[in-house]
Amino acid sequence: MTRIIVAAILTAVATGALAWWLKGDLELAWLLVILVLLGASCVIGFVAALVVRAPIAHAAVFAVAVAPMIGAVALLVAMETPNAWNSPGRTGMERQATSVAADLPRIEARVRELLGAGVDALGTHVIVHGGRVRKEPLRFALEREPAVAEIHVDFALGPDRGLALRVDGDSLVADPAALDSARKAPWRINAEALERRFDAPAMRLGRVGVPPWEQGTLLPLRLEYGEDDWSLLVLRVGGPQGLEVVRTISRDESRDALARAAARAGREVSDVRIYFTPSYRGVTFEIGADFDFVGIPVDRRGSVPLVARFRDGDFVYETRTIRPTVGGQDGPPSRGVDSEGRRSTH
Repeated sequence: MTRIIVAAILTAVATGALAWWLKGDLELAWLLVILVLLGASCVIGFVAALVVRAPIAHAAVFAVAVAPMIGAVALLVAMETPNAWNSPGRTGMERQATSVAADLPRIEARVRELLGAGVDALGTHVIVHGGRVRKEPLRFALEREPAVAEIHVDFALGPDRGLALRVDGDSLVADPAALDSARKAPWRINAEALERRFDAPAMRLGRVGVPPWEQGTLLPLRLEYGEDDWSLLVLRVGGPQGLEVVRTISRDESRDALARAAARAGREVSDVRIYFTPSYRGVTFEIGADFDFVGIPVDRRGSVPLVARFRDGDFVYETRTIRPTVGGQDGPPSRGVDSEGRRSTH
């Protein structure tokens, strides 16, 4: 009986190893040879019984009655057994990289050093390559792949495609080709980057899904603190500061320019204000758009729609034209601010 048990173990091991080896080499095509393997298990069982010196009669009965059942179980086990799995080294490296990725200020400082630009990191995620024990095709021995951990950095302000850093011990390094690509890539600008740089209670982007911007591009921005407390800025994308303030235009300077635009249109204004509500106060970042203002006329008749248009790196101040509708009538009334600063419709 002991010999039969040993023969059963040998049959299971041999049949399972053969099935697992074929599965790794033939992928799904190995399913076509399952019936052959079941027949082969009879031969394997008979040979295993002879190896343990079982009587010929017992070996024959074992090969015909028991070995196919053992072979079927071995096949099922082989089907559920993967041909590749994570090594302990991969698991340890993934834990180390996850710990490093949690230190966002350190990663941001390292990326700024590598790129030579004032980027703002938004978040990170870890990617581990390799580090698996694998059964390669047409090889019975196992192969152990080296594990490489990368931290992919996404930017609130910086290259639109992000940057991958390789964890090398306690250091973070980047591939030279990846650095060159990141330096040439267009930049994204998220709300978090503007809130970080400008002292404003809130921030809103004026356009959803704006495209990335080439480094060196000049962009407009309006800081809002109240109806009569605001300023316009001209920013340059990229460089050591990330967003460099090229020019700041005070409220008084813009107000005078808007008042002159109203006068050219035949309307004298006593004040210029913006549409402002406390729930939306903060930064208005309108790429390629116009900044709307309201002129309070001296004659108190209605309001004057004014606009600061950003063109060719500077602001142009004009009155906004109301589009006529079909039939020669004026278009929809514009919202304004009355002489006491209250929002109204005229």
